[in-house]
Amino acid sequence: MKKVFKFALVAFMAAAVAVSCKDKPADEPTPGPGPEPEPEYTGPEQGTSAWSVIGTVLETSWDTDYVLAEADGIFVLKNLKLAAGNEFKIRENKDWTNNRGGDFAELGAGFEVTNGGANIKPELDGIYDVYYNPSLEQMAVCEKDAAPAWAEPSFVPAIEIDADFADWADIEGIAGPDSNTRIREWKYTSDEKYLYFLYKIDKTKIKGSSETLDWDPYIYIGLDTDNNEGTGAGGGGGTMNGCEAQVCIFPWRGTKEAPECVIGEEGNGWIKCPISGESVASPYVAGKIDGDWCFEEVRIPREAIGATAAGKIAVDASMSWYVLGRTEITLN
Repeated sequence: MKKVFKFALVAFMAAAVAVSCKDKPADEPTPGPGPEPEPEYTGPEQGTSAWSVIGTVLETSWDTDYVLAEADGIFVLKNLKLAAGNEFKIRENKDWTNNRGGDFAELGAGFEVTNGGANIKPELDGIYDVYYNPSLEQMAVCEKDAAPAWAEPSFVPAIEIDADFADWADIEGIAGPDSNTRIREWKYTSDEKYLYFLYKIDKTKIKGSSETLDWDPYIYIGLDTDNNEGTGAGGGGGTMNGCEAQVCIFPWRGTKEAPECVIGEEGNGWIKCPISGESVASPYVAGKIDGDWCFEEVRIPREAIGATAAGKIAVDASMSWYVLGRTEITLN
């Protein structure tokens, strides 16, 4: 009887081992530790240049600057996390006097930026590198560690409207008629797209009829684009007859005691062509007060005033009815 029981016990244990081996094949892999966790985001890799990104990135609200690094004349902010709906610009010295914006093109591609340009809205979600190329006035938003593809420059303006007047240095000035004229000296030049003016103004004359300077005093520019006094209309503001186009500029803000110059085109005036019609465009203006003088530079699209061809036109300007007088100029 003992032998029978012992035999049955051995048979039961063998069957249990067989079932165990069947439930767990010999080639089944041993469970590992699991996937590596995503590395913690450490924020943008900030540099030490004068340029910085500012906007609604990283849950900020136009109150935080992220400084770009510089190498070989190219500026970059690496490792910037963006989300859909973010917008930003870059600015110099954490100040709005020199800022750049524009219309985002596509990921990795250079797109044109201008001083005072539109907020950049890439509509991307992820971690990217933001580049600025000042020699081309282009920016690019790239995949992390990818190189930007700069667009070929198609047009280089004769004058940068940025309140830095060094590019006017070689252009001869034209004096105002007398010391009572608010505009004491002016210059002009042109390129294939724009007509430019620079006005030197007596700072003490920046006084309007109201305490604030949102619209008064103003500068009128009359443009006789066919150089014929018998056509067109009165320029307005005391300027000449025969104008096909007229530009009105509101270049100051602040108060009479503390005037401030503006940069940009939004709300700074209008261009009418014909002058009896509606505004067709806006002038781009930048100014700076230096001691007893205020300098204002103006950019006017030639297409907006109907003067796209090279040749002679006549211009005039007035500031609060103090008139420079008709002058013939040559467009390149």
